[in-house]
Amino acid sequence: MQDFFFSDSETDMLTSIIGVFGRFQLTLSVFMGFCNIAIALSGHGTKFLTYDVDYWCEKPDHLANLSSQEWLNLSAPYLPDSLNFDRCNIYNVNFTEVSVRPDSDTPIVPCTKWEFAQEPFQVKFLFLHQHLQQSY
Repeated sequence: MQDFFFSDSETDMLTSIIGVFGRFQLTLSVFMGFCNIAIALSGHGTKFLTYDVDYWCEKPDHLANLSSQEWLNLSAPYLPDSLNFDRCNIYNVNFTEVSVRPDSDTPIVPCTKWEFAQEPFQVKFLFLHQHLQQSY
């Protein structure tokens, strides 16, 4: 049966050809380590550098004159145990007849479209319900 491991004499022969870990290998390893760090940071750059954009359910056309804060105060329920608005659900009311915030026990429905804050990019995006529902 053939031995698949090197004997000591074969290992010494390879070491004499290849050489041992020296200054060049150390310099190369450090340089490659810095390259790996730079590549990793550029890969994660979108996580660290992207702007956190505010969003809310899309306003009906007849309420387009309301500011985003007024619309949230009118349509969005509060998250449980919080004073933050639920940005993926709205009260299930007819907003043509409602001009004040509904009671907290009013039924809610999921949003089908969203509006995004226009300040950072001056662009309005509308997404389908499934896109934000997955992250919610």
